[in-house]
Amino acid sequence: MICLPLVIITTPNSRRSQPLIESLRSDTRFVVTQIPATMGQEMKNPLESTLKEEVSNYGRPLTQNERACAVSHTKARKLIHESTLGGIVLEDDARITDLDKLYSLSLSFLQQSTGKRNVLSLISYLPNSPKTQSQTRKKKFFRLLSSAPLAVGAAMTPLAAGQLIDNCTKRSLVADWPGSKCVFYILEVGVINHGDAETESIIGNVGSRVEGNYFEFLSYRIFARILRRGSQKVDTLRITNIQS
Repeated sequence: MICLPLVIITTPNSRRSQPLIESLRSDTRFVVTQIPATMGQEMKNPLESTLKEEVSNYGRPLTQNERACAVSHTKARKLIHESTLGGIVLEDDARITDLDKLYSLSLSFLQQSTGKRNVLSLISYLPNSPKTQSQTRKKKFFRLLSSAPLAVGAAMTPLAAGQLIDNCTKRSLVADWPGSKCVFYILEVGVINHGDAETESIIGNVGSRVEGNYFEFLSYRIFARILRRGSQKVDTLRITNIQS
């Protein structure tokens, strides 16, 4: 049996992670590691040059919680980067809906993606997503143009993790996915829900912080942002079509 590394980013002094940890406690298919999340109040105020870089890349300065989220994910991705096959990173408000499929689909994706910079989002994005895969679709994994909308739960190869770490540290921080050459995929039927009745996002509104792949056309970053946003809008329609 192949054991998959699974890293949980846990909020300090919180019980948000308890349902997730309980669901994984006796499952030997996963090697679970918990790392404490970096919180916004722990972050130093950014340099003026960092603020300018953020505005240039994302159209606005990031919040301290967004920057802290980036630091937390970078710490988690370092553990995946050091693994042989790759593994899974979950935020502590991820709620697993199918443990067997989480393992089998993640393992299958990582084995098929050996030597590639591939990331698989494990989330159900729509509240009324189907519970079973369509019999007419043969594919398990569906490629996006941009990055996945959220980083709550994802399987990634060591190369993808390394690329994300490198790009996050070279550029100003971004909460979910730094611009990279990684290729993102989603599932028709997600195996993770984002939160439950007892949880809410710590870093705030999702729509204003989605990053997406970073297109660099000479120095025209405004044009790059327009292309990135266009790709994300196409992906939103694609996700709606696949998961509905």
